[in-house]
Amino acid sequence: MKNEINIEQVLLIFCELVDRLRSKREFEIIEAAYNRLRRCDFIPSIKDFTDGKLVEGSIDEALLFRFHLAFGQSKTRNDLFIPDDMKDTPCTLEELSKIF
Repeated sequence: MKNEINIEQVLLIFCELVDRLRSKREFEIIEAAYNRLRRCDFIPSIKDFTDGKLVEGSIDEALLFRFHLAFGQSKTRNDLFIPDDMKDTPCTLEELSKIF
């Protein structure tokens, strides 16, 4: 039947959507999508993914992997303090090692 919802196809669409949003650093939209999908019990939790409770190679695992990447990227980028005098200033690897 044409009107039946194919959950796997919907989750594949979300995989592509999260990838595109992550490349554009649209983390608020990604988080909102994840929260909404969780509230509706449409997908398992990130904790289930990190605990290895999902079927390997499943569409749920693929989607939660993408959410996990986005959340990690969001945290590492947003928590890093960059002083104003260093923004947009190129530096060498040696200079970077002194900072970190």
